[in-house]
Amino acid sequence: MRKSIAAALAFAAPCLIGAAQADGTFSEIRFGALAHDQGVFVATKEEGLDINAELYFADLGWFDGAWEARPSIGVSINTKGDTSQAYAGLTFGGPIVGPWFIEGAVGAAVHDGDLDKTMYDRKELGCRVLFHLAASTGVMVSDNVSLSLYLDHISNANLCDNNEGLETAGARIGFRF
Repeated sequence: MRKSIAAALAFAAPCLIGAAQADGTFSEIRFGALAHDQGVFVATKEEGLDINAELYFADLGWFDGAWEARPSIGVSINTKGDTSQAYAGLTFGGPIVGPWFIEGAVGAAVHDGDLDKTMYDRKELGCRVLFHLAASTGVMVSDNVSLSLYLDHISNANLCDNNEGLETAGARIGFRF
């Protein structure tokens, strides 16, 4: 099933790019590979590689200058059958020095992982819908192409009984429209 979803995303990407260029609704698409359950803030249990894709909408125009606030939607599919997630949120960021940029994002995620201890090699995430926080730093290698390092965290902020949290970290390539 997960391989079918990843194949569908790869097939749909050119269509999404074409549609985004046509009407200006979207501003960028990023693809990447993320190490799953990295335990930056929490202990690790799950493994594998996540295939990540994220689509950014046009800038909301909240900031003067080059900084942006952009709604985004994304998905991380785990290749080992552990927790996968889909998320949506708001990304803030912009250039810091020359072509280098930083970003932070806040939003919500929905996942297919365990809610409580049904499998001891899986995270207990407590709630089906979780908070999603992310950060990235990168470089614009051209006007339309970026390379970035990415870290995200999902958890329920102790709103549910279990809250082990899950983090992924990796690299992505972005294409601006």
